[in-house]
Amino acid sequence: MTKIPKQCGDLEWVEFMPSAVMVLGDGGRVLGANQQMADLLGRESGEAMKKLKNDELTVEEDRECDVEDLQKLLEKGSGVYHKAKRYLRGNGEVVLAQVKGRVVEDFIVVEVVSVEGGHSGISELVQGYDLLHRIMDRSPFLIYTRDLKGRYVVVNKRYEEVFGINRRDLEGMTPFEILPKESAETVMNRDRAVLEAEKSLEFEEVLQFKGREIHSLTWSFPIYDQSGGLCGVGGMSMDISQRIEMENKLKKANKSIESAYEELRMTQLALIQAEKMESIGRLAAGVAHEVKNPLAMLLMGIDYLDGLPRDIDVNLEEILKEMRTAVMRAEGIVHGLVDFSAQRQLEFSRVDMNFIVDSCLPFLRHELTRDRIKLIVDQADDLPDMMVDVQKFEQVVINLAINAIHAMVDGGGELKLRTRWKVLKGMSSDDGRRTREHLRNGDTVTVLEIEDTGPGIPKENLSRVFDPFFTTKATGEGTGLGLSICKKIIELHHGLIRIDSEEGRGTKISLTIKAVTGDRKKDSEYQGVRDFEK
Repeated sequence: MTKIPKQCGDLEWVEFMPSAVMVLGDGGRVLGANQQMADLLGRESGEAMKKLKNDELTVEEDRECDVEDLQKLLEKGSGVYHKAKRYLRGNGEVVLAQVKGRVVEDFIVVEVVSVEGGHSGISELVQGYDLLHRIMDRSPFLIYTRDLKGRYVVVNKRYEEVFGINRRDLEGMTPFEILPKESAETVMNRDRAVLEAEKSLEFEEVLQFKGREIHSLTWSFPIYDQSGGLCGVGGMSMDISQRIEMENKLKKANKSIESAYEELRMTQLALIQAEKMESIGRLAAGVAHEVKNPLAMLLMGIDYLDGLPRDIDVNLEEILKEMRTAVMRAEGIVHGLVDFSAQRQLEFSRVDMNFIVDSCLPFLRHELTRDRIKLIVDQADDLPDMMVDVQKFEQVVINLAINAIHAMVDGGGELKLRTRWKVLKGMSSDDGRRTREHLRNGDTVTVLEIEDTGPGIPKENLSRVFDPFFTTKATGEGTGLGLSICKKIIELHHGLIRIDSEEGRGTKISLTIKAVTGDRKKDSEYQGVRDFEK
């Protein structure tokens, strides 16, 4: 039980309090009271009230609850409590009063809120004060006041619910006793800002409490005492944690929708491109058919003229040579158109990528030697097998390698052929059709990279390199069908062809083909590097 302090014998200061005040000690015993309290409760004097206990001064229905409140306040040793109470006057009349209690050392000072003009207005005052507290407790906002030292003076029920702390325990505590240090410092800094500004401020806060984030929108304002001096800070906070959570979910959903839209747009573009290529293929087949026969007739005419005597015209032999070259070039274009448009069946064989590279090297030696190109072959060991039409795949590799050699025309360069295998990741739906044969995430694939040190491809041309008849070579040096045919052959193998290039830094072309199921071999470093200098 709480001991009665020695100072309690000298409570003359109570008489100088401007409002009705009494001092309670152990068990609610009245240790002292001023004349205003005695008058309010219909007692002879404050001295006479020392013979009473607090529960003798309250109505019977409130006594048990009142004892609990006082005991909690004593045990806590700090804080303030506010409550509407029903006191009994000496004649049995009930008096309504709003009181606030505060622990001073080992006893409680109870002050009755009074109004100017005597006690006749006490009932209305208490009813108004009680109404204010009921409004606060039913408010969806967190309402609080703190004194200049940051101690909570009043909090409402919503504040109690959010933080899970009894309001009576909360009163008298500082934010540092409730929140983590960083959050408490944020709260105290906001209080200081309000006190310095001496006006209402609005804040959006994120506080940490018991492992969770509490997002709130707070309106904070200064509180003044009766003399006009600053005595604390009050505030109303709206818990917006759910709103923030919903906003984050909406942002995530919106991002997902945007991603889906972009994927749909790319798929649509791919379909448009596929339809365009199919139309070009049909056109190419028709053109090839129409041009093939006239070319044959022209070639027969050239052969006939080649049999004439040379003395007819001294320039005849040179003219016939140029004509034959032009016709053969046109015939090459026709064959390219046929290859581009053909839907022929491929003859698949089971080989690995190193076999393809080795079989292509003899066809490249002349070009490499003539243009002084250094060849580096970097072949991985233990490559898985793949199913390809060897002749067609060799056609692709040779075409791409020669294109790379031709790109390095000034002072030589370096051509690198590199083989490897990997497990696919990050494949999007527009990288291939959704069929069993096409590539998917998780597939084991074998890759050939053909890299040169040439001038690279301008950014504006990268999106057009696979278009039929598009070429950056000079007139007469290329038909523009090479890359489009290579792309078609790779697509017939259900693979991918990709070009990475940066102007001034060379070009790298990657061919990706699905490996034979179950043939993935051990992961190893790339070995077998061979350096050919031609």
